[in-house]
Amino acid sequence: EKTLEINPTNKTALLNKGLVLSKLKKYEKSLQCYEEILKLDGKNKIVWNNKGHVFDLMNDNRRAITCFEKALEIQPDHEGALLELGKLYRAQKRYNQAIVAFEKIPESSLYFQYALEPLIQIYNDNGDYNKVISLASKLLKFYPENTQIRYVLAQAYARRGDIDHAVEMFREISLSAPDPAKALI
Repeated sequence: EKTLEINPTNKTALLNKGLVLSKLKKYEKSLQCYEEILKLDGKNKIVWNNKGHVFDLMNDNRRAITCFEKALEIQPDHEGALLELGKLYRAQKRYNQAIVAFEKIPESSLYFQYALEPLIQIYNDNGDYNKVISLASKLLKFYPENTQIRYVLAQAYARRGDIDHAVEMFREISLSAPDPAKALI
């Protein structure tokens, strides 16, 4: 606040104020801060991304998507915007657009693991079990003890007709569970 009293156009101070206000669920005031920055710098990808988050928190998917798309116009490989845009597209059942957004996130990105779960769900729903197996195997590398991922893999193997791999995966699940009787419950 003091910085903004001295310099009301300080973009860093406005950005920080916008972040704090959104955390306090003062979304309209947060958006006002971001609008002030955009008056000064309309191509600020961070602000467009943050605005998208605020609109998402307000359940205004249309405006959230617009903001994330704007961030991507400025920086096409903005991984945070790709992830959030993919989630919003998926929620709207725009699966092909969601897949495109998620698959643009490189495996080396911190965001990659968060894109895997919704991608796996889309491919599972579409019956592309080869993709499910490929992606779930990658996700398992992030969470090697995760029984749920192993269960998804086992189901995908079974649905693909690969019974030997499915049985092996179910066996691993039962051996890794603290209570094997409850492993699949």
